[in-house]
Amino acid sequence: MSALNFVLVFILCLIVTYILAALGPIGYFIGIAIFFTLLINVVVLLRNIYKNMQAEYEKFPQATRVNEE
Repeated sequence: MSALNFVLVFILCLIVTYILAALGPIGYFIGIAIFFTLLINVVVLLRNIYKNMQAEYEKFPQATRVNEE
């Protein structure tokens, strides 16, 4: 899933949260749960991107390190 998809889902979840908030306290808490679930997904996405970048760095260390000689 690309970052643009996550932004679109994030905005959609905000809209759903406000709609549920209009229903009353129960809808509000459901909306907050959806919001935090999305936030956790974004954190997992960023962690996976970091791990992939680290794996690429370890594959080709000579391309990123300066020779010390």
